[in-house]
Amino acid sequence: MATDIEEPKILMLANSLGYLQDEADYMDIMELQQQEDPYFQIIRSKVNLVKPNIIFVEKNASRKAIESFKEDGITLVTDVPSHMMAMITRCTQTVMCPSTNLISASFIVGRCKHFYTQKVAKIQDKNISEFRARQSLYD
Repeated sequence: MATDIEEPKILMLANSLGYLQDEADYMDIMELQQQEDPYFQIIRSKVNLVKPNIIFVEKNASRKAIESFKEDGITLVTDVPSHMMAMITRCTQTVMCPSTNLISASFIVGRCKHFYTQKVAKIQDKNISEFRARQSLYD
């Protein structure tokens, strides 16, 4: 995954990225795998029409999608909360795509000057810290 990109093209997806089925249906794992491969090749070809550098996905992505886009050099950001998706959409002046079926060569992708990721230190929960501090007083 690229962590520093100058002037990236950004694709915003409001749904999951991968093969979806009804949770009430039971399928054979081999049958599911046979259906997922051609389905994902269609999604991959549609995404490659707009040539994004980064894809933000509101929900999750299948392992096949993660591996495939990594091979293509596309940064994939998953499980982005809806309020963050709305903010990124406004800042990049793009349209959030509700389904991969709507992607075409004329689809509007967002842009920004610079995209980078950095490691952020994990902040401890304040209540846990206070509890441990009080507990140590009584030990």
